[in-house]
Amino acid sequence: MASVLLVIDIQDALSLSNDISVTDNIRAINALISTYNPQDVYYIRHLEDGSEFDPNQKTSQLHLELNLVNNQIIHKYHHSAFYQTPLNVLLKKKNIETIDICGYQIEYCVDATIKTGHYLGYHVRIHQDHIHTFSNHHLTKEQIKTHYLNQFKLYGKLI
Repeated sequence: MASVLLVIDIQDALSLSNDISVTDNIRAINALISTYNPQDVYYIRHLEDGSEFDPNQKTSQLHLELNLVNNQIIHKYHHSAFYQTPLNVLLKKKNIETIDICGYQIEYCVDATIKTGHYLGYHVRIHQDHIHTFSNHHLTKEQIKTHYLNQFKLYGKLI
C-alpha cells in the first residue's frame, strides 16, 4: 500500500510561541522524515494574509531547522491540506492510498487534514508522538492532545 508523509505547518511562526518544546518537536519530526523516501514526503505550508503566516513575512517560511528532503511544498490558505490545493490530485496520480500525518497544530490544521483525508478515502495514520500544539488560556497542550487523539481514532490509525 503506497503511502506518503504529510508534514503539516512546521513554520518559523512556531518560534513566536515561546514554547521550548518546539525544537525537540522539530528534531523528532526530522527523525521521522528520515525514515521515508524523499519523494514520499510533502511539506504543507499554511498561508494567511495579514498574520504571521502572511506569504510576505519571514515567519511564514518553513522552519529553518526542518529537514527539507525535496521541494514538494503545498501552499494552503485553509486548515485542510486538501482544501483548494493540488494535494489530492498529486496523490491520486501517484496511486497513494495511505497518508501519514505529523506536524502542528493538532486542533486546527492537523485535525482538518486528518478528517478531509479520511473523507476522501485515504487510509490515515497519525504519528501520535509527532503531532503537537500549544497550551491556551483554558487547556494545557497535553489536555488538547489527549482530547484530539481520542477523536482521531474515528478517522485513522494512531501509530
